[in-house]
Amino acid sequence: MEYKISVNDAQELIKRKILINKMSSANLNEHIKYMRNSIRMQYLTIDSTSEKIKLIDHLNSIMELQLGNFTAERQDACMALYEQINKLDEPSEQILKLHARMKEQQEEMNNYVEKINYLESQMPAQQTITNYHAKLNSNSNTTCQQDMINDPTNYMD
Repeated sequence: MEYKISVNDAQELIKRKILINKMSSANLNEHIKYMRNSIRMQYLTIDSTSEKIKLIDHLNSIMELQLGNFTAERQDACMALYEQINKLDEPSEQILKLHARMKEQQEEMNNYVEKINYLESQMPAQQTITNYHAKLNSNSNTTCQQDMINDPTNYMD
C-alpha cells in the first residue's frame, strides 16, 4: 500500500526517526556502561566472598585447636576474626559508589526509554518513510518549497 505525503512531512518524520535512533544508540551505550559496572560489582563481591572464606577457614583451624587445648589468646583471635568477617558483610565505599552510579545509569536509561516511547507514539503507524510517496513536480525549475507555495494541490492526491 502506498501513502501520499509531502516532502516536508517526510523530512519531519525522518528527522524524528533520526532523533529516536540517536537516543536508542545513547541508551544502548549507557546499558553497556551499566553492564560493565555490574561486572565490576560482581568481581568486588567475589573478592569479598573469597576473603570471607579465607577468614572462616582460619577461624575453623583456630577453633579446632581450641577443642584440644582452650586458651584465652586463641579465643581473642577467634573474636578478632569474627569482627573481620562481620565487616566484610558491610558494603565497602567502592561498592556504595558503584551502586550509586548504577542507580543513576538505570534512571538515565529509563529516561531514554520514556522519551523514545513518547517520540514513537507521535509517529504515524506507517513509520518507514519508504511506504510513502512524495509527489514532486518534475517540470519545474523551482524548489519543492517554492512549488508547494505556488501550487499546493500539486502535492495532494
